[in-house]
Amino acid sequence: MTQSAQPLGQPDDGTLGAPAYRLPAEYLLLHPGRRVGADDAEPRLQPRARPGVRAVAGVHAGVAEATELVQEGAVVAAERQGGLLDRTADDRRDPVAGLDQLPAATGVVEAAPRHVVHAVRPDAHPAVREQADLLLVEAAAGAEATREHEERPAQPAVEQPGETDLEVGGVAVVEAEADVVSPHDRVEHGVEEVDGDPVRRLAGLEVPVGHADAVEADVDRAGRHAGSDPGCAVPVKQQARAPRTVVAPIADSDLDRVGRFLHEHLDPRVSAETWASAAVPSWSAPVDDHGYLLLEGDRVVGVYLAFHSERTVGGQRRHVCNLAAWCVLESHRAHGARLLRAQLARKDVVFTDLSPSGSVLELNRRLGFLDLDTTTVLVPCVPLPTPGVRVVTRPARIEALLEGRDREIYRDHRDAAAARHLVLAVGDAHCYVMFRKVRRKGLPGFATLLHVSDPELLRGHLAALSRHLVRHGVLVLLAELRVVEHAPRLSRRLATPRPKMFRGAGVAPGDIDDLYSELTNVPW
Repeated sequence: MTQSAQPLGQPDDGTLGAPAYRLPAEYLLLHPGRRVGADDAEPRLQPRARPGVRAVAGVHAGVAEATELVQEGAVVAAERQGGLLDRTADDRRDPVAGLDQLPAATGVVEAAPRHVVHAVRPDAHPAVREQADLLLVEAAAGAEATREHEERPAQPAVEQPGETDLEVGGVAVVEAEADVVSPHDRVEHGVEEVDGDPVRRLAGLEVPVGHADAVEADVDRAGRHAGSDPGCAVPVKQQARAPRTVVAPIADSDLDRVGRFLHEHLDPRVSAETWASAAVPSWSAPVDDHGYLLLEGDRVVGVYLAFHSERTVGGQRRHVCNLAAWCVLESHRAHGARLLRAQLARKDVVFTDLSPSGSVLELNRRLGFLDLDTTTVLVPCVPLPTPGVRVVTRPARIEALLEGRDREIYRDHRDAAAARHLVLAVGDAHCYVMFRKVRRKGLPGFATLLHVSDPELLRGHLAALSRHLVRHGVLVLLAELRVVEHAPRLSRRLATPRPKMFRGAGVAPGDIDDLYSELTNVPW
C-alpha cells in the first residue's frame, strides 16, 4: 500500500505546509477526552459484515468536513481489517479505537479516499455452514400484495431490511448466493430460516402479466443445487398442474358427450340420445360445428349449442345463428362468458336468442341484442264442429299441397324433433301450420304456434285446429300476435310472455321468426 506523508487534518490539495485543520467544538463536546490521531485516517474493511450491521465503523466529522473543501464527498474512517486493535467478530458493540489505543497501531497513514464503495454487503442467503449464529439470519417475510413489491427487470431491487429477496421470473435478484440459480424464469430462492415453504405461500398470489406464475411454477430445487452444500437443497414435492380449461367447437364426434352433459345438468326430461340428435339441424347448415363446449382436460364442463342456417333476411341472403341451450357447471361459471364470446366472434352474422333466461337478458342487451315484441295470447282449445275444413297431417299429402317458400320450409323441418305439421285446407285455399308441444310451470297440455302461412284463414277456422289439438292432448294454445296477427275470440293476453331477442346489422324485428332454431329441433 502506498504511504502518504500528508498529515491528518490538512486538506489534500497538493499544497505542502498548509495549516492544520482544527476540529470543531461540537465534535469535542460530543466526544470529551477523545482526539483524532493519524491512524484514524486509514480506511480498513470490517472483518465480517452481517445483515443489519453498518459496513463502516463511523464518520469523523472533522475529517469529513476538511475533505469536503476539496470535493463534495464524505470521508470515512474505517477500521483496518485484521489490525491489532480491531473489534472482535463476536462483539458487535465494541467502540472505535480511542486515543489511548492509537499508539499501539501502525503509524502509517494513507490519503483519505475520494469515494468509498462498500467492499461487502450483508448476506441475505447464508448457507447451512454459515448458520452457526442464527441471530444473524432473518426469516423471509410472508407473501404480500404483488403491487407493493413488484420490480420490473430494468429497475434495481428495492431495499427492505429484514426481508430476503426472492426471484419471480425476470425480477432482479440481489445478494444471492452463487449456488442459487433460476433458469427459464422459474421461482427460486436460497435456503432461509422460515416457518413455512415460501413457494407454497406464493401459490396463492396473482402476479402481473409478464412475470412467472407461481401457481404453474415447476419447482425442483434439489436437482438444480447439485454440487452445493447438501443442506441447501430442500426438496419440494412437485404438484401436478391442473388441467387447462379450453373452448372448442362442437364437432359431430362430441355430440354423445354433449348430450350426456345436457341431460345430466340442464334438462333430465330430455334423454342424452335426444339431446345428441337434436343438436344436428334437419336443414343444410353453412358451418360444420354445433356451437361450442368448455373442456377441462377431457371432461365437458360447459356447453353452448347453436343452430346455423342461411336465410333471406331483409331481402339478402344472410348467415343466421340461433343461440340455444347454454349450460356451465357452477364450479366453472367464470368461464361461461368465453363460450358467448366464441359464438359472437363470427362476423356478418344475424344472431337470435329465442329462449333467454332471466340472467341472460341484461347481458344480451349490453351486447347489442334487441327485444322482440312477443305479446302472447292464451286460447282454450274447444273441440267444436268444423264443417268444410280438412286437417291434413300425412307428410306426402302436406308436401303435395304446399308450394314455393312453404314447401321449402316444410322440407327443411320435416324431420325436426320438436316441430309438428298440418295443413288446414278449405276448398282450394290452405294454411300451413307448424307448432310444438310445450310445458308451462312443469305441466303438459300446452302448444305454441311457430309458423302460420295464412293468418286470416286460421282466424276463421281456428276451431278446426283446436279440435285436432285436443285429440293429441293439447288443452291450451299459446299464440304470439306477431305470428297470428290478430287475437282470436275467447283468448286472454298473458301478463308476462316469454322474451326473445336478436342482433344484426340491417335487420328489422319483422325479419325474425322462430324457424331454423332450437324451438323446432329440441323437444322439452
